[in-house]
Amino acid sequence: MVFFDKNPVGRIMRLSDDINAFDETLNFETESEQVVLAIGYPIGISIQFPWMSAFFIVAIIITYLISNLYRNSNSEVKRLNS
Repeated sequence: MVFFDKNPVGRIMRLSDDINAFDETLNFETESEQVVLAIGYPIGISIQFPWMSAFFIVAIIITYLISNLYRNSNSEVKRLNS
C-alpha cells in the first residue's frame, strides 16, 4: 500500500497503460507464433505421412463449420441482449 501512497494517480494510470500496451504486443507475437505452428505442423506431418492429409482436410472442414455455427449463435445472443 505504500506504493499507492507515494505515487500520484496519473503516474499509476500511465504505468497501467504501458503495461497494457506491452501485453497487447506480447499477445500478438504469441498469436502469430501459434498460427505458424498450426500451419507448420500439419505440413510437416503430411510430408512424413501423406495419408494424414485426409484427416487434416476433414478436421479443417469440421472446424470451419463449428466456427460458423458459433459466430451465428453469438451474434444472435448479442442481438437479444441489446
